[in-house]
Amino acid sequence: MTFLLGAASALQLPAYQALVPEIVPRKSITDAAALSSVGVNLARAVGPALAGLVIARLGVPFVFAANALSFALFLIVLLAWRGYQRPDTRVEPFIDATRAGIRYILHAGVVRRVLVQLACVMVPANALWALLPLIAAGPLRLSSSGYGLLLAAVGLGSVGGAFLMPAIRTRLGIGGTVAVASVIFGATSIALVLVPSLPVALAVLIVGGVAWIGVVTTLNGTVQSFLPAWVRSRGLAVYQLVLFGSTAVGSALAGAASSLFGVLPVMVAAGALTAVSAVLLAARPFPSLTGRDRAPMPSTDVPPVTEHDPALQGDVLVLVRWQVAAGHVRAFLTSMDALGHSRRRTGAREWTLHRDRDHPDTWAEVFRVGSWQEHIDQQTVRRTGDDAGIFSAVREHASDDPDIEYLITPDRTETPHV
Repeated sequence: MTFLLGAASALQLPAYQALVPEIVPRKSITDAAALSSVGVNLARAVGPALAGLVIARLGVPFVFAANALSFALFLIVLLAWRGYQRPDTRVEPFIDATRAGIRYILHAGVVRRVLVQLACVMVPANALWALLPLIAAGPLRLSSSGYGLLLAAVGLGSVGGAFLMPAIRTRLGIGGTVAVASVIFGATSIALVLVPSLPVALAVLIVGGVAWIGVVTTLNGTVQSFLPAWVRSRGLAVYQLVLFGSTAVGSALAGAASSLFGVLPVMVAAGALTAVSAVLLAARPFPSLTGRDRAPMPSTDVPPVTEHDPALQGDVLVLVRWQVAAGHVRAFLTSMDALGHSRRRTGAREWTLHRDRDHPDTWAEVFRVGSWQEHIDQQTVRRTGDDAGIFSAVREHASDDPDIEYLITPDRTETPHV
């Protein structure tokens, strides 16, 4: 049953978060993610206390029944949502859709950068949550109610931080907010074990809650606002995988290390590593998202691809020939590197660039997509304004519009013509 609950959450959470950009403007997505976190933290703070009261009076089955009813009410709200319009994307086979989502993330620099930063912060930072019960029972000498008080302090800081974050992000930007919050959370972990005092612990955990919500909501909101509609749920699923995977790995490492070296040195080391993760932002800052056009922009720069022949089910090999004068080759190659990532983000399973040996001004990019229908999707629903800008940058360095050929893998079940 626990496994089924976890599996259901893995399906529900990305879809739930993918709805946010359908409700709020793109510029408000990060703030909306923060408000969603307020609800989560309030539920964590109030839920166990309410559950305890209900169990005492009505028993455990009633609590689970009430929880199921809450999901039923949420389902009714979704079914009654008349303003929702499903994104204009086709239903894809599971394996193909999964591969397309992974390819997108591998070739989307912004998403990759966010996921790396998320893992670098979350693995050491989760030592605090894993070892907080030991800190409460050991240096702080608290009972279970005292441990609940510590959690309440974290929740209070998270709720307050959600309302502070918009002003902080406006002042520091995305990278600055994550860097400062990481340093503060790292200092929180260290101070908690170096000064074993309940008042100090409560104050430190409130500040730590602010920092925690600053990292999580800023990174989550950045991914939500950047991902285009056709791949948003898949991208958020990978985000959740990195988030919860880092939580599991960080907690396991902290528990194992504390059994060998003790809680204090592990917490100090984890806090230092969390703070040091901010150095990664100085070495490799987040790409600027200012002026990025993430809206769909169907291609009008190449011969239209609008008809789908059901007989064309095999792979499609696309050959695009460019004429480039010698003086533009260096700039062309720089732009073409970005175009290669764009092709693979939107569906190309392979992409290569070649130069004609006998005609040095002729360059050919060759890429393969899984089907003719996927190529149609690549040219229409998957192509964003950013992708269109990359294509235009390549064409500026070419002498003329490219020549395009399409090669279709033959159906070997057909009877050959004699």
